[in-house]
Formats: sequence, structure tokens, C-alpha cells
Amino acid sequence: DEAAQLAGQEEPEGDEGEEEEEEEEEEPTAEQLEAMLAEDAHEVVAVRRKGLAGHLKSIQVQSFMCHQNFAMEFGTHVNVVSGSNGSGKSAVLQAMQCALGAQARKTGRGDKNGELVRTGCHEAKVQVTLWNTGDDAYQHRVYGDWLTVERIIKVNGTSKWRLLDHAGRKVSDRRKDLDGLLDHLNIDATNPLAVMTQDTSRSFLCGSVADKKKYDLFMQATMLEQMQSNLHRAQGFVDQMKTAEKDIIADHSKRKAGMDGLREKLSRLEASAGLVAQ
Repeated sequence: DEAAQLAGQEEPEGDEGEEEEEEEEEEPTAEQLEAMLAEDAHEVVAVRRKGLAGHLKSIQVQSFMCHQNFAMEFGTHVNVVSGSNGSGKSAVLQAMQCALGAQARKTGRGDKNGELVRTGCHEAKVQVTLWNTGDDAYQHRVYGDWLTVERIIKVNGTSKWRLLDHAGRKVSDRRKDLDGLLDHLNIDATNPLAVMTQDTSRSFLCGSVADKKKYDLFMQATMLEQMQSNLHRAQGFVDQMKTAEKDIIADHSKRKAGMDGLREKLSRLEASAGLVAQ
């Protein structure tokens, strides 16, 4: 009887073990995993069909360095540009910098703007189109969902900018408006963290950069250098205002003394007129 009872008690345990094994989920197959990853990737890509304000949309260059006529459309996420040596990859980067306000010496490809013009040509033209969507858009009612910065560089070194709306219509040709656009979108084409030229990256990889240059690069990349410059300029304005305040106070004191003298003379004249009348 005891053996029967023990056997009866062991049977449910065996059943529970079988149920636990049945409850275990099967691992997905390789085909199922691939389908799940593809679905997730599709969802991620579908999140952004338009770039954010300030993102690159396209670039077009004419007679710029080695390029005679070149155009490229950018995706809304990461873009990789590949090519053999001398094919003009860096030239596209320098063209983008020049259109967004950088001078030739800041691109590491020459000391004068005229050196960027293709040999045998009189001028070069660069057009960089930026997305202008979302809450950070710059004057969206004027420009639309994207805007274009155009720069024409003459072989003699002179250049001019134009700002175009989404339809290609000119909105402005003033440099101050370009500076306002770049400041609003927080774009600095000379910042080494945004654009690192071949010379800068090569010198760092070779380890030949002095600590002073690394510090200068850090200050520039973090925009602390710009903040320091702005603080010095603001301090200069404050000093000018303090000097002007002292001059105004001195002038006010002088005029007040003159008014007091005039009041005293007027009182004397009134007193004299009263005696004459009597």
C-alpha cells in the first residue's frame, strides 16, 4: 500500500514536468529572425521621411576644383561617400564648407578663394540645399520645407552669396542674412567636430600635434573659443557704456549747474523788476 501511495504521489510530479516542458516556447528560426529584423529596420527608416532643420538635402557644384558639374542627393540619416583617391570626395566637402560661409584657408585646400575655381574656368558655383522643417525651421513661411545657399566664386577671389527658397526664388543676397541663418540653425562649417579635414585628421592620427594645438582644437570644437570671444566683445561694450555713462553724468552735472545759475539770475531780475515797479 505504501508503495502504491508513493507511486501515486510521483505520477503528478511527472505530469507537471511534462506540462512545464510543453509550456516552453520554441526559439524562432533564422528566417523568422530575419523577417523580424527587416520589419524593425523598416519601422526605423520610416520614422523620418524628411530631414530635420539644418540637415543636408543636396549639393550641386559647377567648375569647383576637380568637378565640372556634380550633384548629389543625401538621405535623411547617415550618408557614406566612397571613391578612389583623387575622385573628388574631399572637394565635395570643401564645396559644402565654402557655401556655408567658410573661407578657402579654413578648408585646408588653398589660401585664396580663387584657387578653388576649376582650371580654365572663370567662376565656380556651389549650391547647398538644407532641410527647413520642424520647430527649428528658419523663417518657414518665407523659405518653405527646404532652402538653398548659393555661392559664386570668381577666379579673382571675389564671391557672393544668395539665399533661395524651396522653389529656387531669390530671397536675399546679403551676407548678414546668411549669418543669421547659420546662427539660427547652429551651423559652423569650420568646426573640426562637424568637418575634420584630411590634414587635421592625418596630424592627429600620426600623433604629431602639440598639446597647444590640441587645446586650441578643443576650444574651437566645443565652441568655448567663440563663447570667450563673445564675452570679451560684450565686456568691451560694457566698458564703452560705462565710459559713456560717466560722460553723460558729467554733462548732466554741467548743465544742471548752468540751470542753477540761470535760475539765480532770473530770481535777481524778478527782484529788481519788483523794486522798480514799487
